[in-house]
Amino acid sequence: MDSNIGYLRELRLESQITMYIVGSYIRDFFLGKKAHTIDVYVESNAEKMAMEYAAKIGGRAIKYQSWKNLWRILDSKNQLVGNFHDMKGENLETSLKNRDFTINSLAIEVFNVDLMNKITIIDYFGGLDDLEDKKIRTVSKETFDHNPLRLLKAIRYMAELEFDLEENTHKLIKEKKELLKNVENEKYTYEIFKILASEYSNEYIEFMEKEFDMFQIVFPEIIPMKCTGKCKYHTVDVFTHSVQTLKKLEFISRSDGFFEPHIRKTYEKHSKELMSHGRNRLQIIKLASLFHDVGKPESEEIDKEGRTRFGGHEITGGRIIESISKRLNLADAESNLMKKIVEKHMIPLDIYTHNDVSGKALYERFKTTGDATLDVFLIALADITATRELLNPKEELHKFKVFIEYLVDNYLTRYLEVQNISDIVNGRDLIEKLKIDSGSHIGELIEEIRKAIYYGIIGRDEFEVIEYAKQIVSEIK
Repeated sequence: MDSNIGYLRELRLESQITMYIVGSYIRDFFLGKKAHTIDVYVESNAEKMAMEYAAKIGGRAIKYQSWKNLWRILDSKNQLVGNFHDMKGENLETSLKNRDFTINSLAIEVFNVDLMNKITIIDYFGGLDDLEDKKIRTVSKETFDHNPLRLLKAIRYMAELEFDLEENTHKLIKEKKELLKNVENEKYTYEIFKILASEYSNEYIEFMEKEFDMFQIVFPEIIPMKCTGKCKYHTVDVFTHSVQTLKKLEFISRSDGFFEPHIRKTYEKHSKELMSHGRNRLQIIKLASLFHDVGKPESEEIDKEGRTRFGGHEITGGRIIESISKRLNLADAESNLMKKIVEKHMIPLDIYTHNDVSGKALYERFKTTGDATLDVFLIALADITATRELLNPKEELHKFKVFIEYLVDNYLTRYLEVQNISDIVNGRDLIEKLKIDSGSHIGELIEEIRKAIYYGIIGRDEFEVIEYAKQIVSEIK
């Protein structure tokens, strides 16, 4: 039994106050998953029980400002471990009627938690049957009126649990979808990124928009995307193409044999990097893939030959991404990453088209894409694959994948290797051995040394580096 549950049973015994565990803890138990938080309904004085429980686990209880009757429990590491609620109605049943979906309306008296089974579970609304049938069903017809964000939560639970919407709930979402417009923008963030955490998030985003026109309520930017985009290279509108790009991105990300093993391992580690609020880098990349062409509607032009063009759409897209990031209250690192991906996503295709893989060309490209290089290559591969498969299904696309692997390999084994040359030479070494002052553009000199090593002009050898630096300095003089 979880130690936190043990402390909860102790508190129940000492206080003689009836308490129920409700919601996700029970749901996840029957799904064979480990719950990270405990929701507790207290018959009376939830504040006192929350304080005493927090003391038992060496944590603290804080009042949750948005709700009058909710106290959050944080452990000694400041991690959320539970919520204590006062009853919301006259009894447990009326309290549970305020829950969102039947699978989250299950309850068990704290004393019985170590005997968790279908007999001990309190189930007023058929949640156990819906768990078995893998259905998302609202507790009542007023579910979305009480909290419109639950419209998005329904899709999130579909993605997280791989459940389907129950028929009447499906109809209710269609009826109530406009309520989502009343939700503050930043409250969408948690739900959207939970959907993006799914390996098949493209399916749920496409479902959300196709069935309910609901994704465009969260992101109105897709409305013009659905009305433009067809041209010489694209057979579908921008939004359809963007969802296809996300689909390809997710396929690449979960396919063990897609990339060469060392590149695969690099991307696995890279994608798991935590960004903010528990979000990982892959989730940010996925959102960027959905909006990599968001600048096309504003950039659309018809040239003299009557061809549709989108010149500079990536720069326009970067500006729009800034607005989206601000609306979602993303961290600066997340916002900057998305903007760079969108602004630079055409670079790999440009290299491929011009077939310029010279040292100078690649070094400058890598420098431009910076710490988003691997992300830009991944998006570019998904982008071109999504485009060409629709344009020419018989085309051999393996060569572009091999080309991307070549670029990634060059970036990992050559470019990154020269970004830190402090083991060979640093600014102080150059000042002392070249007899120059500290204001002599040391940073620019080190950059020239990096390039020379990358180009193969000199090796990673201190003597060669110093001699090359002397030559540069003499030429400047």
